[in-house]
Amino acid sequence: MLAVTTFRQMARLSALVPLVGMASGNCFAGNAALLGLCDVIIATEDANIGMAGPAMIFGGGLGKVLPSQIGPCAEQVASGVVDLVAKDEAEATELARTYLSYFQGARPEPAGGFRHTDQRALRSIVPQSRKRGYEARAVVHALADEDSFLELRRGFGDGMVTGFMRVEGRTVGVLANQPTVLGGALDSDGALKAARFLELCDAFQLPLCFLCDTPGFMVGLESERTAAVRKMARLFAVGSSMTTPFFTIVLRKA
Repeated sequence: MLAVTTFRQMARLSALVPLVGMASGNCFAGNAALLGLCDVIIATEDANIGMAGPAMIFGGGLGKVLPSQIGPCAEQVASGVVDLVAKDEAEATELARTYLSYFQGARPEPAGGFRHTDQRALRSIVPQSRKRGYEARAVVHALADEDSFLELRRGFGDGMVTGFMRVEGRTVGVLANQPTVLGGALDSDGALKAARFLELCDAFQLPLCFLCDTPGFMVGLESERTAAVRKMARLFAVGSSMTTPFFTIVLRKA
């Protein structure tokens, strides 16, 4: 692969320009490698994504498999490969446009001002009792300009919510603990999801708002079997090296 400059040149673009990959149908081998280099991967529901296709798998002595068995979209969402899912190529293209719009600077204020949810809703979204859960996305929607929140990687690392929103027309990355999953505790998948999103915001100098409501890291034997030490430490390393403005709002506990 090193003899083909495409892969090297694509990799060099990382953190220089927003990279968006779209997969529809079969995407195997070199195509999947290029797709994996993208900041965000958009896949149609019928997509199959894998580092090797049927011919390579058979050639490796691992038997015959159908293309449809390799990396179906639902599996790649659950594993954190796919960031956004579209019904078809037309919707995938629209999602790409929406995603890229967050990198184009502030939107001009429309006549009548920016629209947003009635802010009085914030009085009741977060319960006073620390033992009660609530939907973190409801807080995000209440803070953001109306219909401006684009969530990334939903379906992976469910204890963390990540995405872009606009506040008075300006792009803000948002990271939020999800109290309905593990009580808001951070597991290994959530740590990787958060670290990757912090890197994305920092690369393009997008300010980030962290809606914090967590008892800390997930503990226990099952958690340790997920390489928690490495994955959670990665979040410390990424967070400590950020240069973009980073705001934390502690909703109940940190």
